[in-house]
Amino acid sequence: MKCKQTDSIYTSSMQIGINTDTIQIDALIVKLERAVELQKQLSKAVRAVEESITMLSHRDSFIR
Repeated sequence: MKCKQTDSIYTSSMQIGINTDTIQIDALIVKLERAVELQKQLSKAVRAVEESITMLSHRDSFIR
């Protein structure tokens, strides 16, 4: 922080540097989007397996 006196008024200034490199954040967003897509696919696969199991159990109950 810099301070200087002009006449009887003190002024101060401060410089703040901000890192605008968003490569890491962008990479994280891509990974999260991929994870969401994989979760959707997994949920569909689990539902399909559950439906198959249900159909097989109904079929077995008719056969007995």
